[in-house]
Amino acid sequence: MFHATRNADGTIQSLSRQSSANSEFLDEQDAEVRVFLHARSVEPALVSRPV
Repeated sequence: MFHATRNADGTIQSLSRQSSANSEFLDEQDAEVRVFLHARSVEPALVSRPV
């Protein structure tokens, strides 16, 4: 389970395993959580490149 903090437009800004002020509780299988995690996993800084 995750605690999500949202941007002003309602999109997820961050996820945490611990609660924080203004966070909401979301299941790991929630569609928004999966989209958020997938979007973060393909950022250029995180993509491995052959050496």
